[in-house]
Amino acid sequence: MKLKEFIEKSREKRLERLEERDAQKREDRQNGVKLPARILRRIKRTGVKTRIVAIALALILVVGAIFGVRIILRKNSGSEPGRDGFGPGGMDMSFGVTASGITTVGMVEETFDVDSLETTLEIEEVYLNNGDEVEKGAKILKISDESLEKARTELEQAAESAEYAYRLGVIDYEEEVLTAESTLEQASVNSKYAENDYNSDIQEKKEEVENLKKQVEEAGELVEEYTASVNDDYYYTYYNLGEMETQLYNNFTLLMKFYDEWNIEVQSLSETHDSNYEIYEAFEEEVTQEQEEYEQALEDYEDAVRIAANGLVKAQANLEKLQAQLSKAQVEYDDALTAANSTKTETVAQSEIAQATYDTAVEKAEEELATLKDAMDDAEDNLSAFNESISDGYMYTSTAGTIMMVAVSEGGSLSADSMVIAYTDESTISVSASVEQDYISQLVVGQAATVTFEDYGTYEGVITAINPNTASSSRSSVTYTVTVELKGDVSNLSQNLTATVTFDTDEEDESESGDN
Repeated sequence: MKLKEFIEKSREKRLERLEERDAQKREDRQNGVKLPARILRRIKRTGVKTRIVAIALALILVVGAIFGVRIILRKNSGSEPGRDGFGPGGMDMSFGVTASGITTVGMVEETFDVDSLETTLEIEEVYLNNGDEVEKGAKILKISDESLEKARTELEQAAESAEYAYRLGVIDYEEEVLTAESTLEQASVNSKYAENDYNSDIQEKKEEVENLKKQVEEAGELVEEYTASVNDDYYYTYYNLGEMETQLYNNFTLLMKFYDEWNIEVQSLSETHDSNYEIYEAFEEEVTQEQEEYEQALEDYEDAVRIAANGLVKAQANLEKLQAQLSKAQVEYDDALTAANSTKTETVAQSEIAQATYDTAVEKAEEELATLKDAMDDAEDNLSAFNESISDGYMYTSTAGTIMMVAVSEGGSLSADSMVIAYTDESTISVSASVEQDYISQLVVGQAATVTFEDYGTYEGVITAINPNTASSSRSSVTYTVTVELKGDVSNLSQNLTATVTFDTDEEDESESGDN
């Protein structure tokens, strides 16, 4: 019967599992759940060729669509170059963006680069005029000896004073940092001491509470034990009195039965005994032993009950005493914890303030020292610029060229950080080209360009500037000025030469397409 019930239950469980699996399949189909991996692998093996062909056709369609869109956009915008290689406005697009331009010779300004000077430098003589051709190292002007020495002394004294102030600043900086570090260290020590005191005090109170909790728990267990022993007669079971009493009664009853059936009383008066008498005597001795054990257990039980009753009273009193001590210790611990947390919070706040004070003090000292350092460097730079410009009382040209402007005169003075003369620098040639608005977005500073002259050949160049403001006033033709500096030897070129500039946009387009 049991085997039949087992088979029936197994069959029911199997049917339940089949129903659950079918329900899960229906739910998966409704929710679009993926097929198992083994089925997917089978589909992949059988459908791989079909998928490859589909992907290839899709790629062909996408590429064709992209080229079609580009052709349509070019036609609609009107920016596609014609078959003759020219874009809007007739600008040549065969080799990039092409524009015409005019050469400009570079300009050099000679300035007196001393930033701060109170002494007036008197100009005794000016040697150059507008239009003069000069070589490198030509004299520009002469400063009077008296004002020259006075200015030199002023700058030297300023440099010495700034250096001395900086050295004093270094000493002050080190002292301030040491003071700030000492204050911060003391705050850190105070914080550590506070942490140690906090941990020590709290730990002592906590251990006292934990110890009392343990004593209360033990005292409670003792009260429960005494209560159970008194109310539930625990020791009656503990000393096995019921079983011992039953066994003693049964054995004594059997002994009395043997006593009557085997005529033990008659045999005890006779000198001859049968085997039953010997069995009776052995059994009687065993019953006597059981009686003694029972009486001892009964005595122990009564003593235990009496002790338990007395112990319960003492245990309850001790439990109440310990509970009161625990409550007091818990209150003291909570108060100590609150006070310690407050002290700790205050100490931590003071430590954080000390850190902020230290950071502020060091930052201020560093700023003051940096200011003194900058002042010293400026004074030294002023003295160096003075010596480089007019150490012997004369100012000289730094390169060859044609004087375009003289900003000083004899009997005048040389001011700090002022222009003295301006002249051409024929070693530098640039071309200012006018580029149509449609193509200006294709150009960037640093882009390469090729500059062609009808009589002087071709030069390589680079865009150095693009003027964001239009160079034309016409609404129909908007152009922007792009400056191209030529590379290499330009000594055979001059001002106002006409050139054709071709900006290389192929590399820029390739780099952009590569980035994409």
